[in-house]
Amino acid sequence: MRYVIGIEIGQNGSSSVVADENGCLLGIGNSGFSNHLGEEGGRERLRHSLDDSIRAVLMSADLQNSRIAGACLISAGSDSMVEELCCDILQVGSLVVHSEVRAALYSSTLGKPGIAVYAGIGAAALARNQHNQERSVGGWGQPAGDEGSSNWIAQRALNACCRAADGLTPTTQILPLIRQQFEIEDLHQLTSLIQSKNRNRSEFIAIADIVSLVAAKGDTTARKILRDAGRELALLVTALASDPGFGQSKFKISGAGVVFRSGRLVLRSFREVIRQKHPLAEILPACAPLALGAAMLALESLQIEIDDRIIERVDGTLPRIGATRC
Repeated sequence: MRYVIGIEIGQNGSSSVVADENGCLLGIGNSGFSNHLGEEGGRERLRHSLDDSIRAVLMSADLQNSRIAGACLISAGSDSMVEELCCDILQVGSLVVHSEVRAALYSSTLGKPGIAVYAGIGAAALARNQHNQERSVGGWGQPAGDEGSSNWIAQRALNACCRAADGLTPTTQILPLIRQQFEIEDLHQLTSLIQSKNRNRSEFIAIADIVSLVAAKGDTTARKILRDAGRELALLVTALASDPGFGQSKFKISGAGVVFRSGRLVLRSFREVIRQKHPLAEILPACAPLALGAAMLALESLQIEIDDRIIERVDGTLPRIGATRC
């Protein structure tokens, strides 16, 4: 029996899912925060996070002494160092690296036709049609694109705070919480911090979290930012669905990433825009972890087709990893 493992390295830690070659999910493992790779000790923190996640999943599946035939790594800005650490820890036969948006598609459809949107630090969408052809949009990175991402939300929030401080727009409750988060009194201090090359992406996520918090309390500025984020993410879908090669009268759409978990405002405006143009589209919540999609991609890397038999076994064993599929 061959085994595969899917690994996601996220802002809040690492997650791993292990499966056998028949599509049976055998376990899941999670570990703590692994960010700040560029800072002193960053490599070791990542190693410990990966090691903890992989050990946990192999222990949960009772596979500590088994060889892993294939692995798939999902990581924002993954580089050779991350791949090297994974190979060193796993001693894996084959390792492939894929994007978060591809893992999001495979987590929801297991590689079948559909459209997935991933909105974390960046934002991108991927469509797969009935002929297994793919097209992607977004994912241009800052400052060229990534509208609707947590980075974009943070930039919009900072702009709103600066304009409010200048008296150009109404005040917002985002401002005092940002001052508290960064322990500053003056916004000029914040702009200097943000422009520093050593700033970490997690700080932009912290600002996006502040936007979500004050939006839930009724702050007008924050609510508008989140609604606009949902609309921007929906535009990625409508761009794909308008392509004759990918658009259908009825298709499935899933959204994944931290932005979709930021509150109902994002998802509500996301749905509104899509339903106006594509009323038959089925919009699904993202329930399964990206590591599940990574495990499916690892199976494909071993030339194992994800057919109806595999899908049935995946769905039947999802409770083992405490998840459901959209």
